Amino acid sequence: MPPVPASRLVQMLILSAILVVGARPASARDYRNSVFGLSAPLPDGLHLCPQDPGDEDHGMDILMNSRAREGCDDLETHRNLDLFVGVESLERTLDQVFADECVEGPHGRCLPPYAGLRIRGWPSRSGWTFQPGGWVNIRIVARAPKGDGQWINYIFTLHTTRKALKADLAALRATLSRATIRPPPQAQSAP
Repeated sequence: MPPVPASRLVQMLILSAILVVGARPASARDYRNSVFGLSAPLPDGLHLCPQDPGDEDHGMDILMNSRAREGCDDLETHRNLDLFVGVESLERTLDQVFADECVEGPHGRCLPPYAGLRIRGWPSRSGWTFQPGGWVNIRIVARAPKGDGQWINYIFTLHTTRKALKADLAALRATLSRATIRPPPQAQSAP
């Protein structure tokens, strides 16, 4: 085999470096919360709302229809995907937590879920409600034991319009399919 010219070696090294950097499993567009063991991708073209540095991290808000940070100050009037993670000490089942999270609609109850909306690897519940002003809220809830009688609730909420529902559901499904929940070691499964 003939020797490889130095210029060709330099090109190969540069290409290899680009491929290694491009193959990173996580990026700056991934949301990570080590306290609650959660990571989720930020879908392309969407805007992650900033958090106040002094606030405890309980999740993320992603604007679905705007890249402007101003939309983060008024999430009720912007399509968004909200992920809330919190700890509670109440003795409730997953069904009870879901029922409490999904009663905001004018019907006072959640409507049947869209097929396949679940948090991968964990028992979860989903459903949706109509909201005033033509809005639709879709909720997916999972829960994991934290220990000491406490539970971690993982709540994904898509706030969208009927017109944008198809596109926003695709972004929600992409986020759910790649989201990872790894709660503290004492967590086993939810009732």
